[in-house]
Amino acid sequence: MRVRRAALYPALAVLIALSGTACGSSEGKKTGADGLAKVNIAVMAIGQTAPIVVGKEKGIFKKHGIDLQISYVEPAALVPTLMSGEADFIWSNPPALLAARANKVPIKSVTAVSVAGTSPRTFPIQVMVPVGSNIKSLKDLRGKSVATASLFQLNDLALMQSLDKAGVDAQSVKFIEVPFPNMGEALAAHRADAVISTEPFVTIMKSEGKTVPLVSVSEGLAPKSPISAIASSEKFIGANPEVIEDFRAAVDETAKYAVAHDDEVRAKIPTITDLTPALADVISLAPTDTTDDPAAWTAWADLLVQVGVLDEKVDAADAFLAD
Repeated sequence: MRVRRAALYPALAVLIALSGTACGSSEGKKTGADGLAKVNIAVMAIGQTAPIVVGKEKGIFKKHGIDLQISYVEPAALVPTLMSGEADFIWSNPPALLAARANKVPIKSVTAVSVAGTSPRTFPIQVMVPVGSNIKSLKDLRGKSVATASLFQLNDLALMQSLDKAGVDAQSVKFIEVPFPNMGEALAAHRADAVISTEPFVTIMKSEGKTVPLVSVSEGLAPKSPISAIASSEKFIGANPEVIEDFRAAVDETAKYAVAHDDEVRAKIPTITDLTPALADVISLAPTDTTDDPAAWTAWADLLVQVGVLDEKVDAADAFLAD
């Protein structure tokens, strides 16, 4: 099975090149004098990763025997960082992980960290249209151009799922690439009829009064559909079962703490991003949830085949550790 080259994720070409020679650390983690297993996680400097920082600072990971080190890398560097052994865990998303596995890259999700949820209006990824646009529903996107930051990633794939459920052939929509900061300009210049924006740009665009949300990309996803996940290499997972168990328990407790202390999570966002405290207080965040729904993982795998990212379905059940 191979990913179609036109649909490669930014990091995937590098990842495939690495896959034949690098498989991450296969040695068992040794505990330090303090009895803690020192592990490294590479994440993106985005608001959604703030709960992990809060969990570390609150001592939740140490409580579960984990001395957690956090490093911030660009999206394209995440999987190469994992496969080179520089990180033990990385922040990922299900479509990218499934596409990687289709190319025999031995990575697996150890836990989901955020899901689609049940409140599309407050989901952080929204399709935006100009004020006064004649696009009023998903069906109105037929024959229109929709801008997305990168083709065949979670944002536009999720919209394709919503289009399918609305009875709209995704191939009838023209997807073009436009960076998030330039999407408002693309709408004003009529280079795109709609854009798929994400926070904080959704809130910024709404505040400017020139665009309005049309629909959330989560509309077509099941509430438990995983949006973000933490992944590791299969060799690291196999060599460190106790560390994996302790790490998952720490993430579970961190997720519960984050849900109960949203103010602390939002206060942490400006320390790891360029957002102001005022903006961090009002942006939408994907619901934190570590539950892995097998049906939702399978839906992602089905979609990747349906839209031509993969030529045959990958085994979704083997892509994540069951709860």
